[in-house]
Amino acid sequence: MSYIPYSEEIADELEEVYSQTLTNKSWHKKNYLKSCVDIFVFHSSNVFVQYSKGSFPEEFGAPLSEMSRPKVVKRGTDDVDSNISNGESERIDELIFVVHGIGPVCDLKFRGIVECVNGMRSTAATMLNSHFNSSQSNGKISRVEFLPIYWYDALRNEAVGVDRRLGNITLPSISKIRELTNEVLLDILFYNSPLYSQSILDKVGGELNRLYQMFVHRNPGWTGKVSLAGHSLGSLVLFDLLSMQGVPQSNITSVLGKGQPLRQSTPSSDVLSERSRSATPCSTPVDGKLVA
Repeated sequence: MSYIPYSEEIADELEEVYSQTLTNKSWHKKNYLKSCVDIFVFHSSNVFVQYSKGSFPEEFGAPLSEMSRPKVVKRGTDDVDSNISNGESERIDELIFVVHGIGPVCDLKFRGIVECVNGMRSTAATMLNSHFNSSQSNGKISRVEFLPIYWYDALRNEAVGVDRRLGNITLPSISKIRELTNEVLLDILFYNSPLYSQSILDKVGGELNRLYQMFVHRNPGWTGKVSLAGHSLGSLVLFDLLSMQGVPQSNITSVLGKGQPLRQSTPSSDVLSERSRSATPCSTPVDGKLVA
């Protein structure tokens, strides 16, 4: 049996709900969290389950045969049978931010950017242990950290209302093709629009700086390198942001495209300056992957 830890936000809220349930003895009730769409049910002080959204028994009239199995929730690690690994090394040589491309999924397995980045992190750790184990043991090198940059919702939240307007003008015929067009292909056209491209640039730039500041706060004294990786449209977004940085030529070690290093920088207060978010999108598409 494998265990997946909750995020700090969900864990804190779940602990608060558990304390209230334990105090009031209000067992067997559905509990909703602000930070999670799933349903949590506490049957006793040590039996908790989590139901996916829309899969709770008798919810929306769905028969039990169609219900997905609930997940078992464990509080603490005292009764966990499997051995918990020590986790990854605290020492990090390089931090890589990964920006996704068009659409909400990133590969043929229909995984999102978070799952794909988790796979990259796992693959990098496997390669480090299998090919550079001696150097790692001697402390010469350490691991690489990957963090995802998610911008897809920047155009599709209620404030912008793109999905709502697209839904109003989308014909009901050939729904799968129209869904693919609306959710994936239109991102290319949106980025060629000055109005919507600015929203994407703001989102990516803001997320880069927010996650970088959080990383530095949690890793005081860190002096490693920062790199940027973009897939598909994400490479073009990064190219536009970096082209407005005004970096002196002497600070650029190499300028290569399609998966090769473009620029490396040492830590500062922010990854990107504020002025870089007013970049005019490139008119020439950038294919493949760009690493900066």
